[in-house]
Amino acid sequence: ASLSLASWQLYFNAAIDPRYDTAKALVPAPGALSRHLTRLPPRMLVIGALCSITDGHDAGSPLSKLLASVAIGDFWRMTLSNLVYSVGLWLFLALTFDLGGVPILAQGVDVTAAFANPVFGSRSPREFWGKRWNRQVNALLRRVCFSPLKARIG
Repeated sequence: ASLSLASWQLYFNAAIDPRYDTAKALVPAPGALSRHLTRLPPRMLVIGALCSITDGHDAGSPLSKLLASVAIGDFWRMTLSNLVYSVGLWLFLALTFDLGGVPILAQGVDVTAAFANPVFGSRSPREFWGKRWNRQVNALLRRVCFSPLKARIG
């Protein structure tokens, strides 16, 4: 009720969650948009490289040929293959969130980083899911569900 119309429009039309301090959207640090834009080309290159070596789960892909040439069991071969696909998914989602954050940063509103190196930085499943993977959902649920519920219950 105390938010302006522009704040409501940003909140409901943004594909990426803006960062908030209580009810006010935060202003990004100087140079945040240019730093955000410089992260996009390397991610695109890595995703392109992963797509070219994976080329599906069939036996003819370069990744499958490489893993077949290594003397390891089928379990480890599938585990390594799934790890490569997981990193590719993470990078694709991070790129998607970064692209969605550009218009919001251009409007002068800071965005929540979607991920905090979840694949390689997590030491436990709890840290992976609760603190590093999809941080925007965590921030959204904290702002619209948990904080109001805590204030109401005490």
